[in-house]
Amino acid sequence: MLELNDQAYQHELKRAGDYAEQSRALLATNPDKQEFKQRAKKAEEYYKNEQKINSRLFVIDAGLDIQKLRAAYPTAPAMRSCMGSYIQPRCKRKTKQKYGKYQRAARRTYQRAAQLPAGV
Repeated sequence: MLELNDQAYQHELKRAGDYAEQSRALLATNPDKQEFKQRAKKAEEYYKNEQKINSRLFVIDAGLDIQKLRAAYPTAPAMRSCMGSYIQPRCKRKTKQKYGKYQRAARRTYQRAAQLPAGV
């Protein structure tokens, strides 16, 4: 199940904002420390990226049993439109090795789902 610009995004945006606020507060109490300056700068960049650059599309649930997903999300209007779709996870070059195992797992899950009979 995918969610666009809804509760998961709002939660992540709030979390990023809270982190930026905490980092600014730490910098205010320790204005001479370089570590806190860097932390506040990175937290502010992360918050701005969440607002303007990062995706607002979040995966909130996944599974091979469509009946369970339909029961959990009865009002999802586009439930069938994503059936059998494969979403390629993307990551930065630095983290590609770290997240490669998740990409392989997603690919295997998609391959198993594609083998299900039609209408399931």
